[in-house]
Amino acid sequence: MASYFDEHDCEPSDPEQETRTNMLLELARSLFNRMDFEDLGCILPWLSKTNSCPLCRYELPTDDDTYEEHRRDKARKQQQQHRLENLHGAMYT
Repeated sequence: MASYFDEHDCEPSDPEQETRTNMLLELARSLFNRMDFEDLGCILPWLSKTNSCPLCRYELPTDDDTYEEHRRDKARKQQQQHRLENLHGAMYT
């Protein structure tokens, strides 16, 4: 099985990111190819409850537009808070 980066003809910027992406891609392919769901054990209930990878806890994208907008807003607020903390730190160092 080719890696995500081989399929898209690009280089990973972070080897850990490549490993995580490849694991998620392999899981997605298994689900897509209708692998015997009994072999997957509790992964389907896990994904429906948490929407994250059970190994690395990376939050997976969804097809729910409302949730995705909420997630983008949350990320923007975190970035803004991080910038304010950096600015505050720069002013007092």
